[in-house]
Amino acid sequence: MVGFDRNKRDAYPADGPFIELLHKDYSMATFGPSAARKLVADFNAWNDRASKVLAKEEFYEEDFDAPSWLYHRPKKLVGEQYFYDDEFYLTYWWLRTCFAHATTNGVVRSYWQMP
Repeated sequence: MVGFDRNKRDAYPADGPFIELLHKDYSMATFGPSAARKLVADFNAWNDRASKVLAKEEFYEEDFDAPSWLYHRPKKLVGEQYFYDDEFYLTYWWLRTCFAHATTNGVVRSYWQMP
C-alpha cells in the first residue's frame, strides 16, 4: 500500500505484503482461508503504520499579484495542515476484519478491478 507503484507492479515480490489486493492479476478474485490468513498477517504487521497515516489538506486563495488582465486569477498555496486519516484506518480495519472472518472456513470475493 505505502510505496506501491501501479506502473511497476512486477517490481514487487509475488509473496509481498498485500500483493493479493494490489496486483491486477488478483482483481475480481475469490480468496480462500490460506490467502485470508496471509492477508490478515499482512494487516497485523502493517497495523502500526496504517494507524499513523497522515492526510494533507492544502489551503489556497486567489493570487492578487497575478496580472490584472487574466480573467481567472490563479490560486496560490497559503498553507497546509496534516492530520491523521481516520477514514483510511477505518477502511483498513474493515478489510482486515473481512479477511479475518474467512480464515477458518470462508471466502472473500473481490468485485473490484484494478485499473
